[in-house]
Amino acid sequence: MKRSAVQKAFTTAAAVCLLAVAAFSAWQVYGILHATSTAKKAYGEITQQAAPQQQAEPSTPKDPLQRRFDWASLQASYPDIVGWISDPAGSIDYPILQAADNDYYLTHLPGGTQNNHGSLFLDYRGSADFSDFNNLVYGHNMKDGTMLASLTGYADQDYYEAHSSLVLYTPQGNYILPVQSACETTANGSAYRMGGNAQNHAQWLQQIREHSAITAQPCSEAEPKILTLSTCINGTDSSDRRFVVHLAILPAEA
Repeated sequence: MKRSAVQKAFTTAAAVCLLAVAAFSAWQVYGILHATSTAKKAYGEITQQAAPQQQAEPSTPKDPLQRRFDWASLQASYPDIVGWISDPAGSIDYPILQAADNDYYLTHLPGGTQNNHGSLFLDYRGSADFSDFNNLVYGHNMKDGTMLASLTGYADQDYYEAHSSLVLYTPQGNYILPVQSACETTANGSAYRMGGNAQNHAQWLQQIREHSAITAQPCSEAEPKILTLSTCINGTDSSDRRFVVHLAILPAEA
């Protein structure tokens, strides 16, 4: 009888533990789904506000450079917004924010809501008008395919051929961003170099092109200023690994 009682108590305890684990797992899944839903809704709203007329008119030209942004409205609602980056052939279509540090937008949406999707953000040390030799923009590699998850596709030449350039929209003007190089690196690698002069920049450009995983088409400018997109690499034991794509910054009219 005693043994039976012990077995019954053990079975009950095991069942309670299993229920607790199941409840915790369900709560985690709910949290992930809720965060994803919240982020998608927030980015849908800011996209609608960015160009409400174009959203409402299906006849709007498909040329990405015909896209017009209501910067006054955006900056009134989101004071930290400095630009918008889009891959017309892919999944990247987000505002770029800039805070007083590189931590805030890791965990906050453009409107300030805390969310693990975060936002794309320009390095706090960089010029808000993207006029530096190397302009660093960071974003998460989300498992749901959002933010900069598609960036690692540039490890493949075929992906590059289908996504060879992006577009940067800013209050100062629009820019074509031809991809120059892409590679896996570390968080403190030379891909993140900032500052320097024109001569150093030319040497750095040659270096990143030599280490690229892809062969990019020659740029119309020999030594263009660069926008560097950076994201983490999932499925690796090292939290220090990053994937970066370097894009030339060329005025849209060039």
